[in-house]
Amino acid sequence: MRAIWLLVVTILIVGVTGCSKPGVKAGHVGAKPEAAPKIGDVKINPKDGAKMVWVPAGEFLMGSTDAQYAAALKGFGTGQIGKFVVDSERPQRKFNGDGYWIYK
Repeated sequence: MRAIWLLVVTILIVGVTGCSKPGVKAGHVGAKPEAAPKIGDVKINPKDGAKMVWVPAGEFLMGSTDAQYAAALKGFGTGQIGKFVVDSERPQRKFNGDGYWIYK
């Protein structure tokens, strides 16, 4: 079940970011690279006109502490669906990710 949840989240992230590398302009072979984005840069998504903001690469804590987990479980309930949703938050761990564009 957890693997399915992670797969769904990955698909959503790839869909939002378009799987493109920062600084490389999409298009034909030999397209000129764009300037590397900086924290807080904003651009317009050409597909839907939505504003997107650059989140730089870096390390952060992903997941919930035991206290946060307990509080979330109370909110979602202790049933199978509640545990499925909340279990993806444990264990809390360090995550080091690449930079990406996300809807503002």
